[in-house]
Amino acid sequence: MGKAKTFLKNIRNETLELKELQERHAWLWGEILPKGIKPKDIQVQTTIAPDKLGDNRAEAVDLEKVIEEKMHQLVSRHMQAELYINQLIDPRQRLVLELYYLSIDRRTWTDVAKTMGYSESVIYDIHGDALVEMDKIMDNTKSSE
Repeated sequence: MGKAKTFLKNIRNETLELKELQERHAWLWGEILPKGIKPKDIQVQTTIAPDKLGDNRAEAVDLEKVIEEKMHQLVSRHMQAELYINQLIDPRQRLVLELYYLSIDRRTWTDVAKTMGYSESVIYDIHGDALVEMDKIMDNTKSSE
């Protein structure tokens, strides 16, 4: 697997991992707090057993720290990916990489093809060409540093 594909695939996977952590975090607060109460309004009485409440709250607070750190790392990696992608000459290549790897929605190849109005096989060809070009860009960037 080339450098560009590995780099972009890692971003895609990290985005999914972050989304799952955020969902877990939201679920934990949903278990801790009565309906309609937000995490900022913590001073409420609840019928959850104190041990469970404490465990869930501790996990939620720990997750907040992890989410913040991962978000910071991911934003940095997204920015670097966008710098590379924006150097691609073909706008179709840029769009394929952005839609598939950088989209928060976790799009499938079918989604990308529909969005762009091409068949999946054409999207695969554009994708392959984009990765080859992005590998060159990454190599040139590293050699000029």
